Amino acid sequence: MADKQSIIRRIEIADKFRGWMESPEVTEYFDRAREQLIEAMLQTKQADDLGRFRLQVAVTTLDKFRIYLASSIADGKLAQRELEELRSGKRSFF
Repeated sequence: MADKQSIIRRIEIADKFRGWMESPEVTEYFDRAREQLIEAMLQTKQADDLGRFRLQVAVTTLDKFRIYLASSIADGKLAQRELEELRSGKRSFF
């Protein structure tokens, strides 16, 4: 089990990310940015393979960043449970 300070830090990070991701402006930004990148990809000339590739990388990066934030939020929930177990003195079997 991790030390108390690192658990608290994971919880703090998750809380910041949760507040940020729950804001309608951020959600709208991610959705709009993704749509614009895909639209730009569809508008590239047939011979512009490099341009399409770069736009596809941008879409993938945006998606992975969103997934990273969501996994950090989930990790914060787990850290909260760990902290509760640590404070209560109870330890799970595994």
